[in-house]
Amino acid sequence: MFQDEAEYEALAIPQHRIEYFKYKGTKVWDKKSRIDLVFGSSGDNRGKTIEDIMNEIDDDAKLKSDANFESDSDSDDDDINIHIDSNIQVNLIPEEERSTHFLAIRITNPQVVQAAQVVQKDAVKQEEILSDCCMGSGLFHVTLGMLRLDGDEGEWELVKALHDIQLELQEFTKDLSLNISGLNTFGQRVLYAQVLPQPEELFWQFVRYV
Repeated sequence: MFQDEAEYEALAIPQHRIEYFKYKGTKVWDKKSRIDLVFGSSGDNRGKTIEDIMNEIDDDAKLKSDANFESDSDSDDDDINIHIDSNIQVNLIPEEERSTHFLAIRITNPQVVQAAQVVQKDAVKQEEILSDCCMGSGLFHVTLGMLRLDGDEGEWELVKALHDIQLELQEFTKDLSLNISGLNTFGQRVLYAQVLPQPEELFWQFVRYV
């Protein structure tokens, strides 16, 4: 139910958004053309390490410089360049306003879990690097709200409050069902399944009560 860090507020750029890496104007990793001189997954490095590749690029650049060749206009002899596709907007949230936990309903229905896994497998088939981003089936959940708690004391206060209203929550959920239909994203960073509660008004009463 609880998580120490708010996963939706991480400022790191997801791996699958990276298009290519350049070192001094030379691509050493490119998703589209499957060049991989960094990790060697494509066999392009012929047994060489990335340090060997960088030294070769340095030597080549020195030879060109000595021969008075002009370097490529988009290269920088001192920088490693990373290109990110599309326009990614990162909203910087002040530390004091960031959520530290979230309240959720755990997904345990076997049919829902299986359907979500099918979607994950299909996404990974399209782009293998997404396998690192897939949530384990034991972590599937419906988020009800984001919270900011102050340490252990805040957690215990929340646990006690939820325990005190447990019977009322159970009463709410007797006539409530959650249907899963379609996909959407949080800021192009988190892919999630859309939840369609029935009856909808009862669900929002439940959320507001919590």
